Parts: sequence; C-alpha cells; structure tokens
Amino acid sequence: MPTTKKSIREQIIREPYLHFLVLGFLLYLFYQTFHTPLALPTKQSIAITATQIQEINHTISKQWGRSLQPSELELMIDATYFDEILLHEALSLELERKDRTIRTKLISQMRQILAPIPIEPNEEQLHAYYQKHRDDYTLPKQISFAHIYLHNLADIDIKSFVEMLNLKAIVPQDAQKYGEKFTQGNQISSSTKSQVTQLFGKYFAGQLWRFKWQKWQGAIRSQYGYHIVFITHKQSKELQPFDAVEDRVYSDYIQEQRDQTLQSAYKKLATQYILEKKQ
Repeated sequence: MPTTKKSIREQIIREPYLHFLVLGFLLYLFYQTFHTPLALPTKQSIAITATQIQEINHTISKQWGRSLQPSELELMIDATYFDEILLHEALSLELERKDRTIRTKLISQMRQILAPIPIEPNEEQLHAYYQKHRDDYTLPKQISFAHIYLHNLADIDIKSFVEMLNLKAIVPQDAQKYGEKFTQGNQISSSTKSQVTQLFGKYFAGQLWRFKWQKWQGAIRSQYGYHIVFITHKQSKELQPFDAVEDRVYSDYIQEQRDQTLQSAYKKLATQYILEKKQ
C-alpha cells in the first residue's frame, strides 16, 4: 500500500530527533527572554593626583640629591599605585579589625587628628590657668577621695578605662560599681598624709598629694594593688607659688586642652553611631 501524506506527517511528529530540536529551540527562547547576563566585575579606580606626583617627585629627588628622570618618576608612581592597591586589599580583608597592631595605630592616629597638640600657651594664659585651678597646686593637710580598686592590671587597658570614666563623667559616688571590693571601702574621708601612708603606703600617698582634684586619675600602686583615684576635697590648703609649680601648670594646661577637645569630639561622633551589644 502506498504511503499517504498523513502517515508521513505522523512519522515525522513521532521522530525523537524532532522532539529534541523543538525542545532545544524552546529552551533557547526562554533563556533569551528571561536570562539577565552576569555583569563583569568592575575594576576599582585608584587615583594618583597631580599633587601626589609632585610630592613623590620632590621627596625622592631630595633623598637622592638629584632630579628624577621621567622613567624613574613613572616607576615611583607605579610603586605608590601598588601601595594603594595593597591598602585597598588590606581594608577589604578588614585587617584593621583583625590585626591589633594596625587597629591600635589607626585609633592612635585618629586621636591625634581629633585632639591635636594645642597652641603653645603664653605666660599670661598659664598664670590665668594657675589662678583658676589654685586648688590643684595646694599642699593640703587632709584629703578626701574615692578610688576604684584593681588587684591586678594584667590584660586591662587602664589608660582607656580612666579616659572613659572621665568622658562619661562617672561620679565618685559610683566608685563601688567598678573594680573589685576593697575592705576599707571606696570612699576615704579627711585623711592626713601620714594616715594615707599608713593605709596605702608611702608611694601612694606621695602621688596622691600631687594629683589634680575632681578628675579620675591613676592608676596608683599601693601595697594592695592599683587604684584609680578621684579627689573630692582638700582641707587646710597651702597654695604653692607659681614659680614652684610652673612646669606642672604647663603640662596640666596642655592636657586639659586636649582632654576637652577629645571629649567634645567623642560626644559629637557618638551621635552618629548606635552601640549594639550582641549576646
């Protein structure tokens, strides 16, 4: 029997190769319609400014004692570019968080930026500071103070701890909330130098009698351990003449200027962040 057109069509429709071609075509249409091509990774741009190039040229020329040839300058620009690449990679790896040395250096640098060394004071400013802070330069017969007791300073960043006590304006009445329990208590009232010496030791008393008042300071070593001290009151004071304490007045003035600048910067920066204490 001769093959009809209908039977030929049916054979073609049942052909597996045709099914494969049709399915492939449909998949191709679907891919072209809905697939979004993957974006190629974008390169980061690192700019070496004209000012930087001039600085490179000036610095190297001064070190080498001659002018750089164009090819030498180009090579030093490439060296700076490579350094910038390494810096970008280091930041992407968060080395400033993982490496304590880098972290400490960056924090220290930020402190210098936020609270640079103040302008050198003149004699008039120092005399004015001395008069305003007369209580700091007296020799009292009795002292009242609060203290935070720490048996051991191992693994404690005491400088940052004391700084934060002052930045957060922790009052001396709250001394017992910090540190370890001290048998004689955290508040010492109206004690003479000999009494303080008898209780804490000669070195402690000598340092205490030189401290400023109404500010957390220390830590001072005693026969028990270490103490962060806040002098609350001085009694029967004898003012030392300016000439006798001029060096102390100068260093106190500089430190106070930096402390005030840092405190102001800290309060301003703290408003831009939120502390999350994750458990």
